[in-house]
Amino acid sequence: MNEALYEFLEAFRQPCAKAGISIARWPESRHPSLSIVELVAPRHRALAYTKVRNATRGFWGLNPNQLRAMDKSTRPWCLILLHGTNHTGFFLPAHVVKNALGSLWRPGHDTEFKVNENTVVALAKAQSYASLHDQVIKFVQGAGWLQVERTGRRRRARSTASRVGPPFTKTLALNLARR
Repeated sequence: MNEALYEFLEAFRQPCAKAGISIARWPESRHPSLSIVELVAPRHRALAYTKVRNATRGFWGLNPNQLRAMDKSTRPWCLILLHGTNHTGFFLPAHVVKNALGSLWRPGHDTEFKVNENTVVALAKAQSYASLHDQVIKFVQGAGWLQVERTGRRRRARSTASRVGPPFTKTLALNLARR
């Protein structure tokens, strides 16, 4: 496992515990990894997809299968892009990621979406790990992002922000078809 990811998650456990949020591996993930964690609050569940870049120049690679699986889960989710070298990163809610997939980020030769910092800076501002922790906790607790509806016997959480822009799977299919 990447040291920077482990360090970020370990530092995140204490603020989460104070907020009543637990961190666990996402059981629906095809690959058991800490890149996607499930954040469980008393009334809400959310997913956080965390990618680390240790080089000063380069990109983050986003796996389209992971993105598709999170989108199908109906849980609100966010993307956290970390600079492992300087302990800063970016927070992007799902709707921002989905819109960027269709316009700024294109799949590379191995079908991963290649995300460089120049395109991320246009979408979010770099923050310290502590600020990222606070922002993710607010995201999980609701803070205007989460709307819970009752449908039959099942409770389904739906992110109101994720309904902005084109449906993710359609955007992803179009991007992959352009290859």
